[in-house]
Amino acid sequence: MFCLFLLFFFDGVFMKFLNFYEIQFLFLDYFKKNNHKIYDGCSIIPQNDNSLLFTNSGMVQFKDFFLGYKAIRHKNITTSQSCIRAGGKHNDLSNVGYTSRHHTLFEMLGNFSFGGYFKNEAIFYAWFFLTHILFILKDKLFFTIYENDFESESIWFENVKINKKNLIKLGKKDNFWMMGNNGPCGPCTEIFYDHGDFLNGNFDINCNFGDRYIEIWNLVFMEYNFFDLKMEKLLIFCVDTGMGLERISAVMQGVSNNYNIDIFKDLKNLIIKNFSYHTNFINDSFSLNVISDHLRSASIMIFYGILPSNDGRSYVLRKIIRRAIIHGKKINIFDSFLYKLFKEMVYNLEYYNYLLKDIFRIEKIFLEEEVKFDETLNYGLKKLNEIIFFEKKKICGKDAFILYDTYGFPIDLTVEISKEYNLEVDVEDFYKHMLLQKNSNDFNKFYVINNVFNVKNTNFIGYNFINYVSKIQQIIVDNKFINVLKNYCKCILILDNSPFYFESGGQIGDKGFLIGNNFIFFVENVKNVNGFYIHYGFLKFGYIIIGDYIKSCVDFNFRKRCSINHSSTHIINYVLKVILSENVKQLGSYIDDCKLRFDFLYNYSLNIDIVNKIEFLINQYILNNLFVHYDYINFFDAKKKKISYLENDIYSDKVRVVYIGKNFSSELCAGTHVKSTGDIGLLKILSLSGVSSGVKRIEAVTAFSSLFVIQQKFYLIDSVKFLFKCDDLLLLNCVDNLILKNLFLFKKINKLKKDIILNIEKNLFNNIILYKNINFLIFQFITGNNILLKKLIDNYKNFYVNGIVILFIIEDNMLNICFGITDNLKFIFNADLLIKYFFIKIRGFGGGNHLYSSGGMKKFNDFIDINIILNNYFEFLKRCVL
Repeated sequence: MFCLFLLFFFDGVFMKFLNFYEIQFLFLDYFKKNNHKIYDGCSIIPQNDNSLLFTNSGMVQFKDFFLGYKAIRHKNITTSQSCIRAGGKHNDLSNVGYTSRHHTLFEMLGNFSFGGYFKNEAIFYAWFFLTHILFILKDKLFFTIYENDFESESIWFENVKINKKNLIKLGKKDNFWMMGNNGPCGPCTEIFYDHGDFLNGNFDINCNFGDRYIEIWNLVFMEYNFFDLKMEKLLIFCVDTGMGLERISAVMQGVSNNYNIDIFKDLKNLIIKNFSYHTNFINDSFSLNVISDHLRSASIMIFYGILPSNDGRSYVLRKIIRRAIIHGKKINIFDSFLYKLFKEMVYNLEYYNYLLKDIFRIEKIFLEEEVKFDETLNYGLKKLNEIIFFEKKKICGKDAFILYDTYGFPIDLTVEISKEYNLEVDVEDFYKHMLLQKNSNDFNKFYVINNVFNVKNTNFIGYNFINYVSKIQQIIVDNKFINVLKNYCKCILILDNSPFYFESGGQIGDKGFLIGNNFIFFVENVKNVNGFYIHYGFLKFGYIIIGDYIKSCVDFNFRKRCSINHSSTHIINYVLKVILSENVKQLGSYIDDCKLRFDFLYNYSLNIDIVNKIEFLINQYILNNLFVHYDYINFFDAKKKKISYLENDIYSDKVRVVYIGKNFSSELCAGTHVKSTGDIGLLKILSLSGVSSGVKRIEAVTAFSSLFVIQQKFYLIDSVKFLFKCDDLLLLNCVDNLILKNLFLFKKINKLKKDIILNIEKNLFNNIILYKNINFLIFQFITGNNILLKKLIDNYKNFYVNGIVILFIIEDNMLNICFGITDNLKFIFNADLLIKYFFIKIRGFGGGNHLYSSGGMKKFNDFIDINIILNNYFEFLKRCVL
């Protein structure tokens, strides 16, 4: 039995607070009631499968079922499976602690079908569980599908009827699932949850979902087997779904970070309770997250027979334990602590009681591994002491990296110990060597080239020039450095001097052209990486050679539009402080050539009058044609003056200040700006809205964009006036009158429909069919709605017992149908399940309770004969009676 659910207010509705285990129970029970067999999760070590290091998903134990190697006893199965993703193809170890959603071990909820059902039913089950069992708001759910999976697209839009804006199509990399290098695979559709716009992230084809849009459920439709580089059709089509229990727990507990759910909070509280007595204990949430995650996964890995060593699964376990130890030292726990914490976890947290039978063995392994790693760290400490002895001022990044890479000595400890000897550590150079080793992208590879060829940092001259002679220093194509670029090709160019503004301060990078004797190169964007300007673009024709001197040409009109919008954000910032409060705090901005966005902190509501006042004052300052000028001062001096800057940004000693007018706006800014405010022309606020608690956002357009918006508004108003044949003063009255008239007609039509149904009702009961002592009534109305049908069902129940009634309407190519069951049959039949069975074959949607349910579907007459469907369904009901 569940304990009483707590309620919390979330996104405008009351939601149930469900703990980790309640969600797990609800999931398994839901699918059990939908004819799924509950299977126990398998071992985290795959059995008779050398292609996987660990069980990384719920479908691993059913791999032979998918391939047809084993006989299927149950077509539909549901499980809760412990999974490890810390080695092999699916490896999340490097992300654990750095993100809010990755774990070395997690619990995967899944439902599987081996020829029992396919896409339509799988999507329906997932949608119904999320929206009707967990009561998640439909608008909070977003979806991805494989770009060639048109069937899933149709189901989401036509059957489930999701908002089309909430679905995007992605390619094979993102939405074609493979268990490993070989094995069953197929297209998938993923369900995401929107944690809210207080987090970063965009739901678009670039997959920059950030922490805002989190994947909670993946539905894989197994159609193929990939083996020896060949894709073959499976003998039966299967369904494999997986939902991370930690992620859905975060949703149901109203948190956006998995490490704030109940099971991790309990572990972290245990750490604080047992080790906060240590001298200078640091309550660091990052390290607490890592320790709680790694302790949980390492305990279970040892429980399943894995021992720390230097190869395979054993090496992964060793890395996990050592990473936890390092983070223990980061919070000043220098004694062996994991073995103690493991005992506390097993004795105090109910979920881990099953480890009691092996508690002494696991405890001993933790202790032995901690002692061994302390010895390794001691070697590192000895090496560090040698470095300290020879160094007089600063430890270089290369030495710090050797300590980290060879001896497992964390950079934090290196910095801390070096302080005791008044030595600095070149942390920036340390991370350069880290990037060199990872060698994962263009910029990392550039460090190698920099060391070999001594490439200079790019000199930015874009404040004074938009055209300049530059030299090609490097050409990068597909992560490779080349000497000659030929033909049309996307690539990156690095110049010695560049007038192109790089993406910074909310402003996007410049566009333009690089023109040489033999080529034209179009620049799409520019970024600054450690002083090197990365010019993204493509060669339109010709060829480029390293060392070529070229003319760099910034798109003047693009730069001007961006400059106008950037200067406008400075004016907005100043005006908000004048009208609202001096304490208004800028949180960020986005500036391109078409629009601007400005986020700020303000805890009070803003009405249309205040918005108009803000817009009026902004335009007044624009029309005053205030002069814009710049200066360079020390950052220390800027902080003492009333100069605005973003507190979370990092600034150099010398900073650039942009001044607008005399005693007007002054801000630290590296962006491009107009020469005087009159160049802006006009600013029109499109919206001023709240994006999260206390955070407001202004979106606006300027110059010709604002003129275009105003012209569009006037065109719309004039079009409506033409339709009503009235002037401005009477327009609102005309709209009000039309609304009232439509409301009157709507009521009149509904009354006519009601009268029609009531006339039919007099003879309705003549259509009852008595079968096996049960009164069946199936009847079609020519018009009406579900409210009237429900009333008729209630009238039916007043006169008949042992009754099942199905009433439906087909009108305007749409089916509306209602199911009713008399009270005395509620233990035999379930109206909710009856309507689901009815629609599962024809892709409609409906639901309800034991005694009453309703539903419908669009475009009904296009492909379905209702008489055939109902005849077959009636036969099904008669078989149920037997």
